[in-house]
Amino acid sequence: MKDADSGLKRRGFMLLGLMVLLTSVVLYVALRRPQQEAPVERAHPEWLAALGIAPQSSLPAALPWTSLPGLATGLPSAPGWEIRYNAVVALARRGSPALPLAQMREMLDEDQQMRNFRATLADGRDVPDETAARRTVLNALKALAQWHTHAAALKAMGPDDLALAQVYRAVDQLTHSPNLVVRTEAEKTRQGFKRT
Repeated sequence: MKDADSGLKRRGFMLLGLMVLLTSVVLYVALRRPQQEAPVERAHPEWLAALGIAPQSSLPAALPWTSLPGLATGLPSAPGWEIRYNAVVALARRGSPALPLAQMREMLDEDQQMRNFRATLADGRDVPDETAARRTVLNALKALAQWHTHAAALKAMGPDDLALAQVYRAVDQLTHSPNLVVRTEAEKTRQGFKRT
């Protein structure tokens, strides 16, 4: 009977030793595994510029009102810009006299499109999606060239339309783009303008 008790004790201690060994291996693996970084919200310093207020005064007087219009130049377009851009391209291709020229000018702004189209790299950096941004600019240039083939649309705008002049200036700026494809398309579009 004594031999049976000592064998049972020996097996119990072996099982306890194996459990301790298995637990220590599991803990070692769990604690040694490199921890994945939690996703961090990227700061947009241009958005924080609006918070540059003087703390000693009350809120309306504390805001730097003169710098607020310039703040919008560093921000992406208002929500829904993809839908508006598609509508502008459709109206331009149909030769609509009600073409929203302010939206067309925004579409022709390469820097604005770089702020609108963003991509997140594997290392977490937020960078412009240059391909998508330039595709939007190219679509706008082609649609504008097609819109210029409709004489009724041009006549409805009038030759002295300020918004149309701003669109022409945006196309002129694109002729100096660092991207060869955009530069070439802008030159081609500009040649199709019927300016007097």
